[in-house]
Amino acid sequence: MSQLQLISLVLSVASFLIPLLVGYRNRQTLLWKFILTGFVFDVFLIILKRGFHVNIFPVANLYVLVEYWLISAIYYQYYPRNWNKVLLSILISSSVLYVLQVYYIGFENRNGIGAAVFYFYYIIYALLGFVFLSQKRAHLYITDSMFFWINVSVLIGCSAKEIFFLFEDYLMKNNSADFGIIWLIYRGLNLAVNILFAVALSKKNE
Repeated sequence: MSQLQLISLVLSVASFLIPLLVGYRNRQTLLWKFILTGFVFDVFLIILKRGFHVNIFPVANLYVLVEYWLISAIYYQYYPRNWNKVLLSILISSSVLYVLQVYYIGFENRNGIGAAVFYFYYIIYALLGFVFLSQKRAHLYITDSMFFWINVSVLIGCSAKEIFFLFEDYLMKNNSADFGIIWLIYRGLNLAVNILFAVALSKKNE
């Protein structure tokens, strides 16, 4: 790993501390717990890969599923109640399909396509979130809403990660140099998203 890659990795992981510290007063929220979970998994994956030199994909696949459930739970609490059954049915069915896909490709391999599908769902979550937020009008200024910043963070972060996971296998097999640059961008994006999450957690929870 180059020095630049190492610095980007450290900054990316450390960036989780920004929303965790800024939003500590909102630590009871699902958003804060989601970020804490991401931080724990990231550190654990680094220890497994760098310290024990083992295959991290089984744990990474598990995190993708845990992340999916946590993000869905965050949106579940903000969406209108008549959407609850729809969200729950999609959540359960897509989770089952994800697990089956992991079993099919092998637990030792990354389920990049499954992750890309989930990130596509997150983009839809965020776009619908903006719609429901505009209908609710609970704040004089929309930027005072925690949910607004959640949608911004998810939309920006997941749009880029969607592309990353879709083309991950192609880049790994055909151009390792470009793949390294993509990882730098990915980690920089992770830093930006965590800053946006910090803004969200600085707002009063609705």
